[in-house]
Amino acid sequence: MKDLRRSKWVIIISIGLTIFTVLPVLAPIFAKLGLTPLADIIYWVYQWFCHQRPWRSYHLFDYQLAMDARMMLMFASMALSAYIIYFRKVKLLRPIKALALIIIFTLPLAMDGVVQAIAEITSIQNDSLPFYESTNLIRSLTGLIFGTGIGFAIFPYLNQYYGYAKFINNVKYIAGTIILSFLLIPLLAFLWSVTSSKYLPSALFFDNVSRYPGYNYEITIGAGHSTIKRIISEPVNWYLERAKKYDRQEILNEYYKNN
Repeated sequence: MKDLRRSKWVIIISIGLTIFTVLPVLAPIFAKLGLTPLADIIYWVYQWFCHQRPWRSYHLFDYQLAMDARMMLMFASMALSAYIIYFRKVKLLRPIKALALIIIFTLPLAMDGVVQAIAEITSIQNDSLPFYESTNLIRSLTGLIFGTGIGFAIFPYLNQYYGYAKFINNVKYIAGTIILSFLLIPLLAFLWSVTSSKYLPSALFFDNVSRYPGYNYEITIGAGHSTIKRIISEPVNWYLERAKKYDRQEILNEYYKNN
């Protein structure tokens, strides 16, 4: 049986995903260096891919990355998957197994996102604090699991192959991608910790706190910690009413001072 032949499309995709993941990190660096037009372009483009809510994002130099924590790890893990698939010549799974991998690895993200959406809707209807708000750590973990599943289910199909791989043979590559992707979480949190002063993670290597604008977090309009005002802005009235309800006068004062 002949060996798997690597497709140039896999390496092209891996490079493209790498660039797509690195640009959001460059945005706050450009902002810090005073290269505001470059930062503006990145923030503006990525607002069409991500909500850019600062309380769901990693930061550098008190500027948020151009993608939130979930999407940063999602695309980073996809890029790592593509590199490993290309250089290790990872064979594809049978379609039913590939589909099962996607479903299983999508479940954590779907559950987290759905519960969070329900919590937001019910909080508006009941005029109360959401019963659940995902943290950057949870968003990162669900993002990297999803990205890894998508990568190993789909990217091998771009190669020329001779036969299918047993799932057990790909487990080590999947596990390796998850581990490498996971290491990005403490790295991003650490860089956030040492470069910022006002907006900080909950710990030196992890950010695992639920933030509620108007309650334990400032009220921002759109990408409040970037260099632009997003076209799709946040529902500020909800946060103002929340701050009033819970008597967060300092949050109200800061908002009115800046707006």
